[in-house]
Amino acid sequence: MGSAARQHDLTQDLTVMMRVMETVLVLNDEQGDSNREMVKLRTRNEKLEARALKLDGELTDLRGKQENFAAQAKELREMHEALGKARKDLVDQEGRHAEEKKSLEG
Repeated sequence: MGSAARQHDLTQDLTVMMRVMETVLVLNDEQGDSNREMVKLRTRNEKLEARALKLDGELTDLRGKQENFAAQAKELREMHEALGKARKDLVDQEGRHAEEKKSLEG
């Protein structure tokens, strides 16, 4: 093999190696982009998980408040019923008292 042929082969080999190196650099850059994107997605996921946990806590709190409100509303209805009955009893007693008073006077 002559010197010129050897030089030509070396040039071709060098060209191929440069293409391989360019490909490696591109792939490394793409992997770097993928890694950066993965970090961003992990960060976003952590923020969303924290927000979901916070909202879950708020939901639990609101459910507790709803149960308390329902119990208070039930108690209020029962008190209104008892008050209505007490008023009716008072009116009945006042009527009986008035009748007894009339009968004692007359």
